[in-house]
Amino acid sequence: MKTITAYLPHSLKTRLMLITLLFLLLPTSILGYLGYDYLSENIKKTQIRAVANVADTRFEQVIDLFRMNNLHATHFLHSLSTQCDENSCEHAALSRFIDDEEALGATLSDADGQTLSIGQIPMLKIRAFQDKQLVGFSKPSGKEAHHYYTKVCIEDASRCLVVVYPLKALQHIFMANSGLGISGDVFLLDANGFFVTRPHLLTRHIAGESPNDHATQHCLTQGNAELLDVDRRNIDIIHSFRFVPEMGGGCIMAHLDQKEAFATLNTMQWRVAMIAVTLIGFALYIALVIGRNIVKPIDKLCDVTHEIINGNYTVSAVVRGDDEISALANAFNLMTKRLESAFEALHSQQTQLEEQVQKRTQELFFAKNQAEEALALLQETQQSLVQAEKMAVLGSLVAGVAHEINTPLGITLTATSFLGDETKKTATLYQAGNLSGDELEAYFELAAQSTQLSVINCHRAADLIHSFK
Repeated sequence: MKTITAYLPHSLKTRLMLITLLFLLLPTSILGYLGYDYLSENIKKTQIRAVANVADTRFEQVIDLFRMNNLHATHFLHSLSTQCDENSCEHAALSRFIDDEEALGATLSDADGQTLSIGQIPMLKIRAFQDKQLVGFSKPSGKEAHHYYTKVCIEDASRCLVVVYPLKALQHIFMANSGLGISGDVFLLDANGFFVTRPHLLTRHIAGESPNDHATQHCLTQGNAELLDVDRRNIDIIHSFRFVPEMGGGCIMAHLDQKEAFATLNTMQWRVAMIAVTLIGFALYIALVIGRNIVKPIDKLCDVTHEIINGNYTVSAVVRGDDEISALANAFNLMTKRLESAFEALHSQQTQLEEQVQKRTQELFFAKNQAEEALALLQETQQSLVQAEKMAVLGSLVAGVAHEINTPLGITLTATSFLGDETKKTATLYQAGNLSGDELEAYFELAAQSTQLSVINCHRAADLIHSFK
C-alpha cells in the first residue's frame, strides 16, 4: 500500500514551495472563508430583514386603517343613539358619515328587524366575526369587485351598523413605494387566498384571483415567517408573510427577487475571487523565492558532490553567511579534505597490496605447475591400477562363466556320446538281423530321452551366455 509520501514530488524545491504555499494559503483561506461566510450570512439576513420590515410596515398600516374604520363606526353608532330620535335625522347623519368616511354605503339595523341603508350596498354574506377580527371581505363573483366591511353593535346588540368600504384605501397603502427595489412587491390576500390588492409585477390586473401556490398556502396556514422559495413565475424569491387575524385570516405577502437582493453578495464574490487569485499569485511568488534561496546552495553542494564522484577531490563548496546551509557547506568541505587524505592513504596501501599480490601470484603459479605435474603422475598411476583391476575382474568373470557353461555342455556331450554309442549298437544288430522289436523300442525311448536332455542343456547354456552379455 502506498503511503502519502509516495505521491509527493521528489524535488526538494517543489516540496518547499508546496509547504510554503500550504502555510500561507491554508490559514488565509480558512480566515477568508469564515469572513466571507459571516459577511454573506449578514447580507442575507439583512435583505431578509428588509423584506420583513416592509411586511411589518404594511401590516401596521393595514391594522391602523381597520382599527380607525372600526373606531369611527363605533363612535358614530353611539353618538347616533343619543342625538337622533327620528328616521330623517338618522338618514342625514348616516349620509354625512358615509361621505366623511368615503365609504360605499352603510346599513343600520335594530332588534326589531328595521334597517336603514344608504349608498351602494353590495350583496354581502356577513358572518360572525372571529376573535380579534375587525373587518370582513366580500368574495368577488363575476364583475363585482372586492369590498371590505366593518360591523359594530352597541352593548345590548339592539342596534348594529355595517359600513362597506372600497379597496381604494388599501390599494393606496400597497401602491406606495415598497422600498424593495425594482423587483420587490407587497400585496394583500384574503382568508380564501384571493388577491385583495394587485401585485405590481404582474402584467394584468388579477385582484380577486387566487394564486394557489406553495408560498400562498404557507402564508395562509403557517402565519408569520420568512422563506426562500420560488413564486408563481418560477423565480427565486425572498418571501415574508404576516398573518392578519383582524381581517379574518388573510395575510400580507412581501417578496424580493433573490438576484437583486443578493447582488451585493455576487459583487463580493467577484471581489473575493480576485483577492484570492492575487493572494495565490503572491503566495506562489513568495514560495518560489523561499524555495530558490533554500535550494540554490543545496544545488551547488550537489554539483560539488558530482565533481567528487568523478574523482576531483580538490573542489570545495562556497560558504556564504552563517546559516545552517553554510554550516553544512563547511562540514562538507572538511569531509572533502578528509576524503582526499583517506584516498591518498588508500592509494598507497593499494600499491603495496598490488606488489604483494603480484609476488603471491608468482608463488602460486610455481606451486600450480608442481601440483599439475603431481596430478598427471597420479592420474597415470590411477589409470594403470584401474586397468589391472579390470583384467582381474575379467579373469574372475571368465572363470565363473566357464564354470557355469561347463555343466550344461558336459551333460549335453555325455547324452550325445551315449546316444551315439547306442546308435552304433542298434545299427550292428539291425545289420546282423538280430534286432528285436523290444530292443528297437528301447532304442527309440533312449534316443528321445537323450535328445530331450541335450536340448534342455543347450537352452540352459544359451540362456547363460545371453545373461553375461
